[in-house]
Amino acid sequence: MPGARRSSPNAWDCASRGRSARRRSGSTSCRRAERFGFPPAQAFTPDRWLEQGDTVTVGNETLNVSHTPGHTPGHIVFFHAPSRVAIVGDVLFQGSIGRTDFPRGDHAALIRSIRERLWPLGDDVTFIPGHGPVSTFAHERRTDPYVADCEANT
Repeated sequence: MPGARRSSPNAWDCASRGRSARRRSGSTSCRRAERFGFPPAQAFTPDRWLEQGDTVTVGNETLNVSHTPGHTPGHIVFFHAPSRVAIVGDVLFQGSIGRTDFPRGDHAALIRSIRERLWPLGDDVTFIPGHGPVSTFAHERRTDPYVADCEANT
């Protein structure tokens, strides 16, 4: 689907099972999921690709979707506005940023995604990275050597 975005692949991609997902005919169970202790699961094609500005509801909570390419072309971030929490995956870490040496990774796009999509959410936002400790956008804007605001470092 042209222009469609999806999060970067990981063990959850294979282990996830949505009720509305259409399973590919003839697909085999995902062995990667089993390596991580998940039960075998059939690969599927999603019925919906997440785009910039979409929302996703999990239980009673609504998450805003931001397309944040760079680490991977289709990476997305989830933002829960009421609690001021962003789930950023491998886009941003405490004191660092995500890798861009993957196929179609793009360092300039990653920096742009952080500065144009994450920073406008507000300095008071706490973020949960794909791994490592949580941090806040304010802290990273002051201290992260890759994306700190220039005037904060002078």
